[in-house]
Amino acid sequence: MAQHGDGIVAGLFFAAFAVPAYSYFIFPAILYVLVRMKAKTFNESEDQEPSVTLLISAYNEATVIEEKIQNSLNLDYPSNKLQIFVLDDGSSDGTDGIVASYAGQGITHFRVDGRGGKNVAINETWPEISSDIVVFSDANCMYQEDAIRCLVKHFSDERIGCVCGELRYISAETGSS
Repeated sequence: MAQHGDGIVAGLFFAAFAVPAYSYFIFPAILYVLVRMKAKTFNESEDQEPSVTLLISAYNEATVIEEKIQNSLNLDYPSNKLQIFVLDDGSSDGTDGIVASYAGQGITHFRVDGRGGKNVAINETWPEISSDIVVFSDANCMYQEDAIRCLVKHFSDERIGCVCGELRYISAETGSS
């Protein structure tokens, strides 16, 4: 006769295999199917400049948000193919006022009240995105002028579903990495 504790041990044994299986096999398989169903590929000879949305996540970033917006506006990518969204997760330090001052320059401000976190802000903003490619950025990450071009060029290969840039930390004192 099985005891009550045997069910708990069996459950833990199953979980010990289920969690890694999900992480390493099931989730990648789901992503593969979703990408094949919805993904667009760009032939290098046809469209070197797919539409892009730059999603900038911000929470109490008043000290850097203006620099990030200027950095984003200076990117070497056609303005008619680049949307810049700032996702403000309930900032209380004036970030929203700074972002709002750029509304006439192509910056779209999405404020999520209640401090739900980056994922909540992204989920609430997602229905507003209609571009071919989405680039995620934090407010304190500055991009080189050609960063968007360097990222999107890889999507001409149909096997590519995600691209990541190189992150370099810059020392505030010396200005070098």
